[in-house]
Amino acid sequence: MKKKATISVDMTFIGISLAIAFVVIVIFLFRMAPTDVSDTATCESSIQLKNAFNIKDAVNVLPVEINCKIQYVCFTSGMLQNCNDNFGAGEKVKEINVGNDKEKLKEELAKLQYSCWKMLGQGKLDYYPRGFDWEKSYCSPCYIFAFSKELQQENSKMELDYINYLNYLAKNPTPGEESVSYLYYLFRIADPYLVNAIEEGLKGKNSITSISTNKKYAIMAITSKGGWLGTIGGGTVALVGGILVVASGGSLGIPVIILSGSTLAGGAFGNWITPGTEIIPSTIFEYNSDIFEKYKCQMDFIK
Repeated sequence: MKKKATISVDMTFIGISLAIAFVVIVIFLFRMAPTDVSDTATCESSIQLKNAFNIKDAVNVLPVEINCKIQYVCFTSGMLQNCNDNFGAGEKVKEINVGNDKEKLKEELAKLQYSCWKMLGQGKLDYYPRGFDWEKSYCSPCYIFAFSKELQQENSKMELDYINYLNYLAKNPTPGEESVSYLYYLFRIADPYLVNAIEEGLKGKNSITSISTNKKYAIMAITSKGGWLGTIGGGTVALVGGILVVASGGSLGIPVIILSGSTLAGGAFGNWITPGTEIIPSTIFEYNSDIFEKYKCQMDFIK
C-alpha cells in the first residue's frame, strides 16, 4: 500500500513538473518569436494557451498571460497619403489602400472584424483573468482604424450606411468557410432578412447609422456579467432568440448586437459562459479618448 501511495505521489509530482516545464518553454518561445510572426498570430496562440490552462486550472500553478496588442489601421485611397494626424508618433500603423471603392472598404472592414473574432476564439475560449471583477467589463480591442486625410475629403462618396454594410456581411462568405456568412460568424444571425427588422427597429431611435471617413473607430469585443450592456445604448431595438440589438442613442456610436449567455452557453460555445453573461462580438465602435472608461473596461491588450 505504501509503495502504491508513493508511486501515486511521484506521478502527480512528475505531471505538475511537466506542466510547468511546458508553460516555461511556450512562454520562452513566445518571447523569442521571430519578428516576422504577426501580432495577430501571436495573440491568437496566447489566447488558446490561456484557455487551455484556465480549463485545467493550471494558472494557479504558474500564471499565463495573453500576449495581445491593439493594432492600428489607416485606410487610404492611394500611395503616400497622410495618416499621421490620426495616430501617435510611436504607433505602428498598417495602411490599407481601398481606392475610392466603397465595396473594397466594406470587404476590408469585414476582414478586420472576422480576424478579430477569430483571434479571440469566437466566444468559445476562456482567456479572462482569474479573479476578474465582473461588475466591470472585459474589453478586447483588436483594432483602431481611421482614414487618410485624402479619404476624409471624400466622405460624401465613401461614407458607409451601416444597414447596407450589415447586408454586405449577410451576403458574403468568410475567408475561412464559404458556406458561412460574415453576419453569422460574427453575430449568429442566420437569416439575412433580420437585417430589415434591425433597420425598422432603428427608426426613431436617434441612432448613428453610418461609418464616416471623418471619424476614428475601434473594432472590439466586450464581455460582461453585470447586465448593464443592454441599458447603456439608449433603447432596445429587437430581441430575437437571445440576440439583442441596441440603438446607440449617441452613447455607443453605431448600433451594437449583443449575444446573451443563454444563447452562448454550451453547444458551439464554451461551457464557461453562464446565463447572465452578455457578449458583444467583434464590433465597430466610434472611438474617442475615453472609450475604455465609458465601457468600464478591464483589459490585457497593450495599447
